[in-house]
Amino acid sequence: MTAPKIMIVVLDGLRPDLVTQEDMPVLRAFLDRAATYTNSRCVFPSQTRVNATALGTGAPPRASGVVMNKQFDANIFADKVMHTGMLADVTAAEEAYSGRFVDAVTLG
Repeated sequence: MTAPKIMIVVLDGLRPDLVTQEDMPVLRAFLDRAATYTNSRCVFPSQTRVNATALGTGAPPRASGVVMNKQFDANIFADKVMHTGMLADVTAAEEAYSGRFVDAVTLG
């Protein structure tokens, strides 16, 4: 038997009551068929990629290593902050940490 396929979608800052048939029919249809995490609460700091990582790992920021959307880490860049929303920066972080920038075990 194969394992079921699960997709986690993080819609940061989008309130569920704003996803209406009139304004967002495709997203509304998706949500009507999907399971929702109605009692979701954010971790601190409440930033997009910090919370998405916590959701995907079940680990708090101190355990995952993703502590801000933009963070300074001299192992990645000695002269600038690393931006977790930029593919090139995440790739550099993965290279700096031998493929393990996110330090916690992920659902994947």
